[in-house]
Amino acid sequence: MLIIRRFKGNASGDAFPLHFQEIMINDKTMKLKKGFVLREVCGENVIVGEGLEAFNFGQMIVLNPSAAWLWKKAQETSDFTIDSQAKSLCEHYDVNLDQARIDVSNIVTEWINVGVVDFNK
Repeated sequence: MLIIRRFKGNASGDAFPLHFQEIMINDKTMKLKKGFVLREVCGENVIVGEGLEAFNFGQMIVLNPSAAWLWKKAQETSDFTIDSQAKSLCEHYDVNLDQARIDVSNIVTEWINVGVVDFNK
């Protein structure tokens, strides 16, 4: 079971007080948030926000080739799970399912922490 821990600031953007949130993501269905796209910038794969999301997001996330491939796979579907992405990764790359789950969990956790992935209700 994978549990991510996320710290959130208050509405004014201050770092304190923080509250702690634990989310179990293994069985969750997720989707990429609208307004975030994968672009190639200076030879690097980066996630950037477009429109209002870009204004509020204010950063670029650099992805290695396999993470960029996972982002593209997530864009192809309306939703995804850790397992569905791990199985796709195994079909495309020479990696066993256990390692693929670990790798997918790590990158999806990063995406959740920076706010580019939502959980389906």
